[in-house]
Amino acid sequence: MKLGFHGVASDSAQKVFSVDSTTYLAVSGRLRTCNFQVQRARELVTELGTSDIRVLGTALAQETIPCLTALVEDMRAFQHREEMIAHAIAGRSILHACILVGRTSDGQLGMVSHAYQLVNGSVRCTTEEYFDNTRRKITATSPALPENLSASLAWTQDFTIFTDPPESVIRRILRDMRATGLSGGPDQIVCIDSEGARWIAEPPTPTTPLIGNFETATITATVSMVSPNISGGTIVGATLLLNTNGTITSVNNQPAGGGTLGNGISVKLAANNQQVFISPDGIWLLNSAGQVLGVLDVAVTGAPRGVFSVYNPANGNSILLDPDNGIFVNGVKMNVP
Repeated sequence: MKLGFHGVASDSAQKVFSVDSTTYLAVSGRLRTCNFQVQRARELVTELGTSDIRVLGTALAQETIPCLTALVEDMRAFQHREEMIAHAIAGRSILHACILVGRTSDGQLGMVSHAYQLVNGSVRCTTEEYFDNTRRKITATSPALPENLSASLAWTQDFTIFTDPPESVIRRILRDMRATGLSGGPDQIVCIDSEGARWIAEPPTPTTPLIGNFETATITATVSMVSPNISGGTIVGATLLLNTNGTITSVNNQPAGGGTLGNGISVKLAANNQQVFISPDGIWLLNSAGQVLGVLDVAVTGAPRGVFSVYNPANGNSILLDPDNGIFVNGVKMNVP
């Protein structure tokens, strides 16, 4: 990215690197950290005597945090000049992200992803891994500002990304993200499967070295999607994970409240595991234990009316507001003048 984060600085920057013959690292973030991670990952394979991506990822994260901490101190001088640096320093956006793809020591094929951001002034790493060979998972980063995030991640609304051939899906995602103007250059795609590891689209060869102050990319959000089970044309169990400005949200289509609420759309915040569950029968607020805290139920008796109740599972107290029948506290109707 250009220093002002308003466009692509070069179409020849490499983003995907081989760590060894079977392990690859994709980096997205500040240039200094990207270069550090690529070099250190290759050294760690030799030092640790393994390319197990779980072991490698843990070691790389431990060494990346001090690197980013030092970088943040240098960035503070620019936070009043660059909005996106200010967002990162305040912990409202992600500093850096990377994904290791390869195998574990027992041969499991998968990926380990890291997202780094400032939390209470310290660099924290959020780790996510995936080794399920029965369903497809897609993880991506976006440099878009919050107001442009939906356009940058518009491809998440197309569920053919879970059914079309992997290469065509990846090329379509890259094409759509280039259309935002905040991503550029030819595709860089590597495939690792039962036949080994190979490049599908190799990184470009730089023709002119970058001169000046540039960033490989700026990250504001990460998105991870696990493919649904598709049966008879119906999508079941789809899950969308969004990390937007430090808030991790899970959106899925599944039963809530231990199955007692039926099927609907659940939106859950990872910070406290509270969720809002939306179904044809109403809107439910649940705590981290799955207990119902509040219900907005819309019933029809002639004209539409709304019934709202709030429940405290700690002591069993409840309040119900019914426009037709009045206010009830713990099941007892209150006299309201």
